[in-house]
Amino acid sequence: MKLTKAKLKEIIREELQNLNEVSSEKVDVEIVAKKMAKESKWFGPSWAKAIRKKYKNGVSESDLQKDLPDYIEGGAISKLFN
Repeated sequence: MKLTKAKLKEIIREELQNLNEVSSEKVDVEIVAKKMAKESKWFGPSWAKAIRKKYKNGVSESDLQKDLPDYIEGGAISKLFN
């Protein structure tokens, strides 16, 4: 099978899209807040309190990706939802 430039670009585009997809499924805010409070390196109790106040009906990973500052790693946010 010969791999053309067009096919390679298509494969790369699909893979990047898969990597960049963030779950928009809502999760109970209390579960995420408890994990945030325990994770003192990136978050801590103050962030947990803030999301409890803002997201009363549930929070998704995409919500936090948009709201939290850029210096917080995406991996740290993803860990909250695993």
